[in-house]
Amino acid sequence: MENPGIQSIAESIQFIPQLQELFIYQNTLRKEGLHPLFIQLLKHCKNLVSFDLCDNFVREEATTEMTNIIKNCENLRNLNLSDCLNEGENEAIITAFEESKNRNFERLGFNFIELDKDLALRLLEVVKECPKLKRLDITGNDFSKSTKKKFTEAFEDKPEVLSKFDDDDDEEEVTRLFEELKIWNILMLLLFIMYFTPEYQQSISN
Repeated sequence: MENPGIQSIAESIQFIPQLQELFIYQNTLRKEGLHPLFIQLLKHCKNLVSFDLCDNFVREEATTEMTNIIKNCENLRNLNLSDCLNEGENEAIITAFEESKNRNFERLGFNFIELDKDLALRLLEVVKECPKLKRLDITGNDFSKSTKKKFTEAFEDKPEVLSKFDDDDDEEEVTRLFEELKIWNILMLLLFIMYFTPEYQQSISN
């Protein structure tokens, strides 16, 4: 879907104020299309519940209107901003979450948005206040081990909520290979011991 297409959808929003779900992921939409859409959503669809914007370009004026949606759509439960933001937009978005009175989020997506440590920890404080949270996706951000640990500890009682970090799969693969290597070494050792036992030597000599 190109920007003119989403602009047409934006013009139609006023006729569907009951709209609760909108999924426009992976359309590489830019501010020219997203900005008017966000304005119309905020004006006519305050009861929006689910909004998936993954893999579009939320920039400049569109970022400002996105922050207004976060702060003013109190029924919003599911919001996916993965692959939408860059370092310049993250500050405004996280601030909007902090200022919003909504703590009923259930699913939030922040994969690959260049989230730094400070903003990540600010986000963590927000989501810790969301008792209904079922999923938090934050894969693809360059977090330190200490930052990852804080997220992991925060969801220690509900580990299924937190997405895996980038290097989790690598660590699991290394662990698996290490375990296989240990088993192989043990088998070789047993064979070596068995080969040099008197009973085995006698059996092969016969």
